[in-house]
Amino acid sequence: MSSIQQDSAGGYVRRETTGWNELWLKEDWWAIWIGLGLVIVGYLLFANGASLRWLAVTPAKWANFSQLGADLAKNAVRYAVQFVFWLAVFSAAVSALGHKLRDFIPAFLFLYAFSFLIFVAGQWVEANTYNLEPPLVA
Repeated sequence: MSSIQQDSAGGYVRRETTGWNELWLKEDWWAIWIGLGLVIVGYLLFANGASLRWLAVTPAKWANFSQLGADLAKNAVRYAVQFVFWLAVFSAAVSALGHKLRDFIPAFLFLYAFSFLIFVAGQWVEANTYNLEPPLVA
């Protein structure tokens, strides 16, 4: 197997990744490691009577902006921690893959904010009336 990497001069070079190197030099494997890590952490928390539920926050159903604002204010810390958690996890993976964090972080911020707005729109009562769930809104 091989992958294409950007060199320091801005050009692209083919980099051979065979054998055990593929386990940390490919995006597919990082997805597996991150998912497996979440399962293990979730199990360990469960075995000790805790869970990841606090981190898994989504907007509540809302009918007007005052309801939405109250819910967002109530969970602001949870959203911030969720953002920092995923930023740290994905930054570690991106760094291991050899990409620059200064390029990744603004793109991640945009995607996180955009996906958050999609979830907010999908939780609107009127959107629910027409089955406009977040995946469909996206």
